[in-house]
Amino acid sequence: MSHFVITANRLTDGQVIFQTANATWSETISDAEVIDGKERLPLALERSEKASGLAVGPYEVPVDLTDNGPVPLKYRERLRLVGPSITYLKHEAA
Repeated sequence: MSHFVITANRLTDGQVIFQTANATWSETISDAEVIDGKERLPLALERSEKASGLAVGPYEVPVDLTDNGPVPLKYRERLRLVGPSITYLKHEAA
């Protein structure tokens, strides 16, 4: 059986967030509701759209279930969990 979580970006700052079982959002994937099977995805995505005042662009992410919680199967999603892979420099106005 396939497992999924719903992810999005927080509208105010772009932070990666995950939908929880009570239709709120968390910055931690271990708090995410795990959806069992593709047939439950449309309902979960519909719920995320209704609760999206805080989130933009919700979509499903396939995950493996481990002892430490869900782990995204795709590298792109694992990278989103750890943040940017470059260091941003502050530019001071002259």
